[in-house]
Amino acid sequence: MARVKPANPQTEMSSYLVFSAYEKAWITFSLIFPGLTSHLRQIQAYWIVIVCVAALHCDVTRGSGARLRLEPESTAKKMDCKIFEPLITNTGFLLVVGSQAFAGAFSAVVALIALRKCRTLHFHVNCRILLTTLLLLYIVHSVCITVLQTLQLVRYVLHPDPCEAAISSALCFSLRFPSTICMTSFAVLQLGMIVERAVALWKRDRYETYGSVVGTAITFCCMISSVSVTTWALIQMNLHTETVYCSAGTQETGFRVKVLSFILCAIDFITLLGTGFVFAFNVAAIRRKFFDLKSSYQLKENISVIRIILPLSIFQAICHTMFSMTNGIISSFESSFSMVTYRTLFAATYIIPYYTMVAPLLLLYVLNRSLKDRALKLKVLTRHVTNENDVYFTAYSQMWNNRRASNKC
Repeated sequence: MARVKPANPQTEMSSYLVFSAYEKAWITFSLIFPGLTSHLRQIQAYWIVIVCVAALHCDVTRGSGARLRLEPESTAKKMDCKIFEPLITNTGFLLVVGSQAFAGAFSAVVALIALRKCRTLHFHVNCRILLTTLLLLYIVHSVCITVLQTLQLVRYVLHPDPCEAAISSALCFSLRFPSTICMTSFAVLQLGMIVERAVALWKRDRYETYGSVVGTAITFCCMISSVSVTTWALIQMNLHTETVYCSAGTQETGFRVKVLSFILCAIDFITLLGTGFVFAFNVAAIRRKFFDLKSSYQLKENISVIRIILPLSIFQAICHTMFSMTNGIISSFESSFSMVTYRTLFAATYIIPYYTMVAPLLLLYVLNRSLKDRALKLKVLTRHVTNENDVYFTAYSQMWNNRRASNKC
């Protein structure tokens, strides 16, 4: 009998035997103790079974050079993935995956339009940096989700066998990790916009001299914190398996992803509270009798920015709350649903693609409305004025907010 060696020298010695040496020892023992041979053959049979079971976990190389691969783990994996066959052929599940792919593609287009629109805004450069970063992250998230869900949908349609439709966890991670960073950044960046407006309110008399330092620093801090928190949430994901449906919430990462979703909800509500405080202090500053032109400009710009941030923050808080609550409820009652129903509902709870689809539309609506209001005010201001100097001094007087108007407030 030929000597069998493990393909990997790191393999444990207990997983293989040198059968040629054993054969010689057995023949010698049989000649010396022929009476014990029948009993020891039974022991030999059991022992060989144990050896074969141990050898299943390694690759062995025959002496003739032919390679024999025994992969019970992959066989078990194929048997396990068969249970997902009703899922990938379920119409409801396919509609969920397809709708998320469509929402991602649509939101990318809308975010591009909103990004071009934001270039015409006459806000401070720091505010524009944060708003531009937010829209760029909308696009990145949309592209990742569209690619992932389209890939999965195509594989479901082309490969009815779930073992063939599965994708590697490494590919899943490469698309879910950046999209989860974007999801975290949505909340953190809106909080950063409120912080930037608070700094503008605090240093309103000389904020114009700060340039883009504040916006760049806040954006950098927001992105670093988002990457750090997302890494903590997904660091335990197993990258050496395959998955039929790619999700950030796996058996290894499920708990931390839930914690992350509730952290985002907390950040959203802090943003809403911060918006209220900035607005209240801004109104109080406007009611003061004396302030310079730079302060007046910053105070009025704060009002314009808050009109943009507030609808986005409210909508984002609603979406994150729905995502966290539905995800937590469905996970708690997993045993009450069938596998197909649970997986379909679990996939449907990821409503962030729909958020990124509606948020740029909401932003465009607010921007267009602000531009129309500004044009209407300009039209009213110049309607009955024949002297251009009157237009200038009237606008100048309104910006300074004369003492009579302050006393009325």
